[in-house]
Amino acid sequence: MPCAPDTARSTDAAARQAGFTLVEVMAAGVILSVLALGLAHMWAAVGAQSIDLTVRQKAVLVLNGEMERLSSLYFFTGFGAITSTDTSGYDTPTGFVDDRVIYRSATNAFMATGGDAFVVDQATFLAGADSLVLLQDAVGTSDDRNFVWIDRERNIVGRLSWVEEDVAKQRTCDGQDCLCFDWAGGPGGTECREVTLYLEFPFRMTATGPAEMDQPTLIMPLKTVVGRWR
Repeated sequence: MPCAPDTARSTDAAARQAGFTLVEVMAAGVILSVLALGLAHMWAAVGAQSIDLTVRQKAVLVLNGEMERLSSLYFFTGFGAITSTDTSGYDTPTGFVDDRVIYRSATNAFMATGGDAFVVDQATFLAGADSLVLLQDAVGTSDDRNFVWIDRERNIVGRLSWVEEDVAKQRTCDGQDCLCFDWAGGPGGTECREVTLYLEFPFRMTATGPAEMDQPTLIMPLKTVVGRWR
């Protein structure tokens, strides 16, 4: 006589196959937690890198803009006659010149006057246009510094300075003198200068002035030859 099927045993086996045990659920939870944590760290790293690249790109634009302004002052005015390498102590790596030139006075005619001045104090720098240059300390000593806005939304500024080196004038440009001339307005003397502009960043702009951030300071140099029109 055939045996009747063991329906109770079959039902138990089916139930075990259809669900998960507690150990399996816990193991899956641990794996998902590790994956989620890894993804969170990855997105945080990607976000930080994106911000860093954005700031660097803005720094490049600022550096080029500041070189345009500086070159115009040297070419079209007697600005080169009043510059002085009188700041130092920048604590930069070997290979960077430590004695540098900065913008000194907002009242100097070559840097505009009154409401058109672009070299300003901190209050004006914080409240004014992005194109302004901060003269920090402004007491005429070697630790005075210039700062410019890089990313105002993130409150990031860069430290601006440059180095001058006299170079000889090239005298053959289609049979005429080239575009570098004596700072007093006539020929003679050392009439061209090689200018290396430094932009160091990032610095955080605070209520008490620019402060170093908790990351390495980068230095962007840009070099050109400047002079004065005849």
